Amino acid sequence: MKIVYAIGLARVVSLKETALDLFARDDVTWRMFESIDSACDYEQRNDQSPQLIVLLLNHADEIRAAYVDEIMMRWPICRVMAIGSQWLASSLRTRSYLPAAWLVSPDEARSRFEKELRLIEGDFAGLPVTASLAEVFRWNQLS
Repeated sequence: MKIVYAIGLARVVSLKETALDLFARDDVTWRMFESIDSACDYEQRNDQSPQLIVLLLNHADEIRAAYVDEIMMRWPICRVMAIGSQWLASSLRTRSYLPAAWLVSPDEARSRFEKELRLIEGDFAGLPVTASLAEVFRWNQLS
C-alpha cells in the first residue's frame, strides 16, 4: 500500500472535485493535513514517511519558497505533485520557486497521479524536479 500525504485544504470547486476523485482510490493510504508543519509532526510521531505528496493549492501564495525547501529537505526522495487552481497558468512567470515538475492542473491531476504511482512501483521513468517546462510538457505526453 502506497502512503500519500495530501497537504492543504481544497476550497476551489475544481480542486475539491479533483481531490475527491483522487481520494476515492483504495490502493493508497491517504494522510490528510492542513499544513506542511502538521505533516512533519505526524511523520515524526508515527515514523511513516510518504512516497508521494499531493499539495492542494487554492492560490499561489499558499506555498512559499521556505515550504518548497522544507519539502525537498525533509522528503528528498518523495515524489511531489502540486495541484493548482486557475492561477496555475501564470504561476511560473511570477513565482520561480515552485518547480515546474510539481505543478499540475486539476484537469491533468488524475493522469499525473497514475504516473506517479507507476513510478513508485518502478514501472515508469520519473520527471526530475529540475525539469524545464519543455521537459514537463514532453513527460506529460507519455502514457
